[in-house]
Amino acid sequence: MFASLDGIVSDDAVFSSWDDSLELMSMFLQPPPPTPPPIPPHQAVVMEPVNSNSSSNSDDHDHDQSNRTVNMSAAEERKRRRMVSNRESARRSRQRKQRHLEDLRSQANRLRVHNREVSAHLEFVTHHCRLLRRDNERLRSESSVLRRKLSDIHRIMLFRQLQHFPRPQPQSSLLLC
Repeated sequence: MFASLDGIVSDDAVFSSWDDSLELMSMFLQPPPPTPPPIPPHQAVVMEPVNSNSSSNSDDHDHDQSNRTVNMSAAEERKRRRMVSNRESARRSRQRKQRHLEDLRSQANRLRVHNREVSAHLEFVTHHCRLLRRDNERLRSESSVLRRKLSDIHRIMLFRQLQHFPRPQPQSSLLLC
């Protein structure tokens, strides 16, 4: 349930259609009304102190009216300057944001290139590592075969050396005892 404009709660009250909200949004998207040009210094009204010897009340009223006009135009001038300053600040902020976005894009591109280079280098190193492991396994296998052959040759040499030595014969004198 939603409250209607006259204060009565109504079941029918719903949000406005998209068309109404687009109309509302268009009010915000329209450019702001033009600001009045600044008052040149030679046309500015200079406020003078009020003389206490003033003779008429109407002069005071006219003077108060002109003071209000000057104050109002000064306030409008301050408002206009503030709006101009805010626009400039917003423009600078948009430029900073744009530069930051461009910096991020160029950094992303540099990082992509660097990533490709590192990936290619990693692939190269991985390939050479596989080759070295394969060579290492081959060399270990050869080493094992050569050790076995060396061990066999060593046994054969020992056996031949033992064959060349005369065998001691048992002594008969020792046997008689």
